[in-house]
Amino acid sequence: MKRAILITVLVCLANAVAIQAQTESNSQKSSETGAFNNQLLFAPFYFFDQTLMISYERIFQGNGALRITPSFTLGNTRSYNNGNREGFGLDLGYKAFLITNQKNRMTLFNVYLGPYIMYRNIKNHRVQPEAFNVLGGGIDTGIKFTLGQRFVLDITVGGGIRNPNIKGDFSSNGIFDDAFKGIAPRINLFLGATL
Repeated sequence: MKRAILITVLVCLANAVAIQAQTESNSQKSSETGAFNNQLLFAPFYFFDQTLMISYERIFQGNGALRITPSFTLGNTRSYNNGNREGFGLDLGYKAFLITNQKNRMTLFNVYLGPYIMYRNIKNHRVQPEAFNVLGGGIDTGIKFTLGQRFVLDITVGGGIRNPNIKGDFSSNGIFDDAFKGIAPRINLFLGATL
């Protein structure tokens, strides 16, 4: 329960930062890049994994961006994992863009590289009856496309270490399983808009 409260507080703080940044961005665009500094994105393919994942990015003038990505999982499909599956998570990452933005010029695409850390709290009845935590970290790389200065397509490929704290002797079915422990890939596609 304490972890749930902590995650809720972190998500609320992230939303407050996003609202403040959006207000500043709406009142004044960055004159140096000619672009909006905030982006709100979602991951459509995670819907197939019974998860809603939304990402907020704040882009800095020094060709970097801070990414905050909360996620919520809720599903009771009997054919998937043989039972109920629910939980929440938070990913934090930094993106270092490799193409320098020039003054008054919007970059249509950019390549980035950066570290991430992640936390998940998952209740998967197939694995164990009570919830368990997953911690991890690694490196993401990707390509971000900005279309018409408003629409964003972000393709991410990366990987890192996952470490679930599962009680007992349980082996996972694969690298994308909730209970997987070890080095795992990350592949994602985000769609969104600038703010």
